[in-house]
Amino acid sequence: MNANIFEKANQIVKACDTTYFGVIDENGYPSVSTISPINPESILEIFASTNIGGNKGKCLRKDRRASICFRSGNDNITLVGDAEIVVDQETKSRCWQEWFINRYPGGETDPNYIIINSPRNVFRFGWILRSPNSQQTNFSLPSQDAAFYAMAAHTGSRMDVRGALL
Repeated sequence: MNANIFEKANQIVKACDTTYFGVIDENGYPSVSTISPINPESILEIFASTNIGGNKGKCLRKDRRASICFRSGNDNITLVGDAEIVVDQETKSRCWQEWFINRYPGGETDPNYIIINSPRNVFRFGWILRSPNSQQTNFSLPSQDAAFYAMAAHTGSRMDVRGALL
C-alpha cells in the first residue's frame, strides 16, 4: 500500500463531473441516482447539493448510510458510510454554483438547499495502479487508515510498503 493509490484516487475524483450516489429508501432498499460533486479536491471531503424534500434528502434524514462511486475510464472508487447533511450557511455559500439557481430560486439561503458531505467510513479502490498483466487492486480501508494515506498523498509524503512515512 502506498500514497500513489490516493494520488490516483484524487485524480479520479477531480475528473468526474457526475457520480453515482446510493441511499437506503423508506422500505430499506438501495436507491441510486447521479449527483455532481462540487469542486472536489480529494476523496476526504466531497460535497454535493440536494433538495431537503427530495428523495436523497428524505432518505438521509432517516438513515445516513450511503455510498458514492466515482468512475473514470476503467478505474473506480467507492466510499461507503454515513453521509452528513450540511446546513450551515458558510458551507452552503462556499459550495454554491450559479446553475443551482434553477433548482433553488431562493439562492444560497433557500431553505430547500442542503449540502451532502460524502460518506467516508470505508474507501474501496478498484483497478487503480494496475499494470496490463496485474490482478485487480480492490481493497477496503477503514476511514482512519484512508485519511492517513490520503493526507500523505496530498502532502506528497512518501511511504514504505507497510504505510510508514519515509
